[in-house]
Amino acid sequence: MLARLRPGADIFGTGRYGDAANYFESLRRAALAAREDDLASRATGNVGGCQFALRQYQPALRSFLEAHRLADQAGDASYAAVLDVNIASLYSEMENWKPRRNGSKAPWNAWPARTGAITCPSC
Repeated sequence: MLARLRPGADIFGTGRYGDAANYFESLRRAALAAREDDLASRATGNVGGCQFALRQYQPALRSFLEAHRLADQAGDASYAAVLDVNIASLYSEMENWKPRRNGSKAPWNAWPARTGAITCPSC
């Protein structure tokens, strides 16, 4: 599985986050079609990592949450924990959120009770 993620990680490592996201998105779709939930989870999480690096916070959050769902479905508690860390890091980066109806500036009330720094794709 990691061998299939490595080309995207190499692209990510050069700072070409959009290209890496495209690679991981293609891999995600193929994994979903093949019902490889473990690979789909990691590819989806890596799409989120690319979006996070591009400061696309809302898409990154959606990707991380979808990856978490897939990791849970695949029984991959270790990767689910990695995603918890990524989600927490994402929230710590989002300093310019508009106040919510309840007056909070960060949407912690909309986030499942999880804790968890963005990791290198495929690590």
